[in-house]
Amino acid sequence: MNAEQAYLFRHALLRDAAYQLHLPGDRARLHGMAVSVIEGQCGGRPPEPPAPDEEDAAEFQPHPADAFAEELSVHAIRSDGEAALVLARLYLYRAAAHAERQYRHEAALRLWQEYAGHVDGAARAAALGRAAVVCGLLGRVSAAEPLYFLALRLSREAGDRKREGRILRNLAGQCTNVGQSKQAESYFSEALEIHREVGDDRMAGLTLCSLAYEYGRSGRFSQAEDAYGEALKIQRKLGNVEGVAVSLTSLAILYIRTGRNGEAEATFDQALPLHRQVGDRRNEGIALMNRAILLTTTGRNADAESGYREALAIFHETGYRIAFGSTLTNLAQTHLNLGRTAEAQAELEQALVISREVENRRGEGVALGSLANLFSRSGRTGEAKRLYEQALSVHREIGNTQFEGKHLCDLSLLLLKSGEAVEAKAMWRRGAALFRRIASTGEVASAVEAMRRDCSAAGIPPFDESEP
Repeated sequence: MNAEQAYLFRHALLRDAAYQLHLPGDRARLHGMAVSVIEGQCGGRPPEPPAPDEEDAAEFQPHPADAFAEELSVHAIRSDGEAALVLARLYLYRAAAHAERQYRHEAALRLWQEYAGHVDGAARAAALGRAAVVCGLLGRVSAAEPLYFLALRLSREAGDRKREGRILRNLAGQCTNVGQSKQAESYFSEALEIHREVGDDRMAGLTLCSLAYEYGRSGRFSQAEDAYGEALKIQRKLGNVEGVAVSLTSLAILYIRTGRNGEAEATFDQALPLHRQVGDRRNEGIALMNRAILLTTTGRNADAESGYREALAIFHETGYRIAFGSTLTNLAQTHLNLGRTAEAQAELEQALVISREVENRRGEGVALGSLANLFSRSGRTGEAKRLYEQALSVHREIGNTQFEGKHLCDLSLLLLKSGEAVEAKAMWRRGAALFRRIASTGEVASAVEAMRRDCSAAGIPPFDESEP
């Protein structure tokens, strides 16, 4: 320890000793003075937290005191007077919201939970609901669920139907992120009923968009497109630019699924400037990732790689680990297309680790199947077969029909190369029947082309050729 460090260490000890020698009342007054001084330097005290039924994270108004809000909450708790608790609640709320806006998820989670301990009823439900969202962004799905359920119970006890609907919507969104599609659809449907009941039109539009995404994921394309149209109509009527951008991005994804690549690209190009206009970084990243998927599908691998890297930077910045892992899996496919196998393997292995850490079973299954494809191409037949079987187990567990079908088709071609043509044919037909229900026309065409190429190489008729 050098002389300067020794001085600072002794100074800290002396400062603490001096603090402890003050009478409790004097200490409390000092904390109150600290609050007054900091507030004076920040242009005064920020406004009180909104009532729970008026709260909306997007409408949070920053204040110069927010940078010191956590410190101010400590001073307020230790000060005296009847207003101390009210002041502590104010600054805990500001500190939590400020941390959330800066994507400091660990701090936001801790502060929302601390704030929840100082309020009750609808305000506590709202705080725990915010904590649950942040917990999910950190990838702690198992820890987020009890927070959601407690927030729902408190909302119902307080008779706060608007808050109940919003919490249900966020819980459904977490289910979507980790591949729990049936549960997500159930929660979204329940939330939509509540939004309509209480006249929460903005949330009704957003939830309808999310419900449409689940329809598309399960192959109900016409129903999905109708729902997107209704969602866009609601958001445009409200003048909600953020909601319009989210709906356009989701509609573009549906266009990819239904083989309308030109419409998809044009719709992404409408959505991206809107995401940037409102500063919605997470959804900007989602749009970039899905646009890159489209670019990969249409053979523009270099442009796709650039898009994926831009999305990864955003997800890293915003701490959105679930999306970061999914984007790595997609980037790996682009690198496979470009013959950069070592990079692709490293990315898939990292994506698999992340998916497991954040409890994203859908992402885990897709990464396993993609890694199996890589090993199959590299001639590592035993490892590939083992990973395909693991991937298929995950897909069946969560009902991911699209990738169950895809990876059955992929595994069948591995069996064909191993001389198991009869079993391979039956498996390919089973997989293709599933895949065709949900996959885009381009994906189906690619799978059929690969099968016919491998059947020709093996000197046998294509698997989709009619029996004599």
